[in-house]
Amino acid sequence: TVSFVPLLAKEGSRLGVGSEGSRGGLLEHGSNVVLTLAELYDDKKCKKVLEELRDLDLLKKEDIQNFDLLHHFLADGCAQRFEMLAAWDPDSLITARCSI
Repeated sequence: TVSFVPLLAKEGSRLGVGSEGSRGGLLEHGSNVVLTLAELYDDKKCKKVLEELRDLDLLKKEDIQNFDLLHHFLADGCAQRFEMLAAWDPDSLITARCSI
């Protein structure tokens, strides 16, 4: 389940999985797990995963703008994820690229 993402990313990072800077395969090119969290329906679980990744320093504040995460988490059912990221990086609300 999605709950295992932080554990797998932490162990992947420890073992050097993925390319340099992919944080244990979490941000591998063509397979960005953080963006995949926008496609899942359990907002509460996905928010918890994002918080755990942040606490493990595997999700960084600059990722919000670098990967345009607020735009991806504007989808229906992503309110908790959006609010968590917006609260963590309020400046991203100004710089977010949204096509409404």
